[in-house]
Amino acid sequence: MKIKIVLLLVIAFSAICANSQNGPFQGMANASVSLSELWSISNNQAGLAKLKNIQAGVYYHNNYTLYETAHKGVVLLLPSQYGNFSMCYNHYGYELYSEHKSGVSYSRTLGKYISAGVQFNYLQYGQPQYYGSRGVPVLETGIVAEPVENMSIGFHVFNPTNTSLAGYISEKVQAVYRFGLSYSFSHDVLLSTEVYKSIFEPVRFKLGLQYEAVKALHFRAGIITEPAQFSFGTGYTFANFVSDVSIQTHPQLPLSYSFSIKYIF
Repeated sequence: MKIKIVLLLVIAFSAICANSQNGPFQGMANASVSLSELWSISNNQAGLAKLKNIQAGVYYHNNYTLYETAHKGVVLLLPSQYGNFSMCYNHYGYELYSEHKSGVSYSRTLGKYISAGVQFNYLQYGQPQYYGSRGVPVLETGIVAEPVENMSIGFHVFNPTNTSLAGYISEKVQAVYRFGLSYSFSHDVLLSTEVYKSIFEPVRFKLGLQYEAVKALHFRAGIITEPAQFSFGTGYTFANFVSDVSIQTHPQLPLSYSFSIKYIF
């Protein structure tokens, strides 16, 4: 039982803190730090700055086909003339171990070519059988620049203050740094790259591709290093609804899959 909980803890640190686990981004190997989408609330809040409509979404992600690693959440975006406000809630785990992340973010444009965003989170970790629960506030922030037409460059940091889990000085909430570039070759083809580094993992390189085969239908694929993983996904827009599904491989473990749906008001 303890070995199983340790495995869940390892998965959790990369699951809830600083990665998007929703359909569209996972289908592109999560190479998303420079992209602009509702789901940027989990990757780089600066990507929310130019969105004009109220949006709401829900998602479900399952790591390695284990119900104990189910990861789900809801998000809401409220644009305004003073910048965009958004909120999110994520839950990971099951009755023996769980994580909750509640966040409020603010993003806005800084001139024509630069956007910035910041999010204030409260993370709560629960392991009632052994340690009870602990909570800690954590900050994340990022920028997106568009130096030339069709190109975006993004940088994001999660936990820049290197916050420790309350009560346990040696147990750090992971700090994650991400830098990436995306380029739209046409209305139909988008290529995105990213370098990802956390204090718990080696440097990982990500490459994602999105292709709009016909209007409102997207196909996605991606690759990640350390370890080598492949991802595939598709998205479909119907009226004001956008749905996305994706799967991701692992060299030793079963498939992971994601589903998300959002509504644009």
